[in-house]
Amino acid sequence: TWNLTSPVRQLDDVMELSGFMKGMTLDVDRDVKLRLTFKTAEGTLVIANLKCWVAAAPLQDGLGDLIVSRDVMAKIGYCPRSLPLNARRVQCVYDLDQLGGEETSLLAAMKVNKRVFLK
Repeated sequence: TWNLTSPVRQLDDVMELSGFMKGMTLDVDRDVKLRLTFKTAEGTLVIANLKCWVAAAPLQDGLGDLIVSRDVMAKIGYCPRSLPLNARRVQCVYDLDQLGGEETSLLAAMKVNKRVFLK
């Protein structure tokens, strides 16, 4: 779930952001702060005062509704380099045929890791 912790604010100038996907740019014209709440197997996770830029147009297919910066992800403990290491600690083979061709968060994260490691 999410809640606004500040009103949506119009920026003085439109910003152009890039680097999320090849050839993709976003025009950002507003910002807002959110409080995100996630229910997990370990309990509730709250990310408070997450500053978000609001794109003038919808995000491209496959991106979801929210792009979170690397700094925010690192702050909550996500490390793309450790994802495959932690997965290997659980098991050595993952058969993804059971997903039925659907792209899941794990599969998307693995694609991100592949790009990180191949640089």
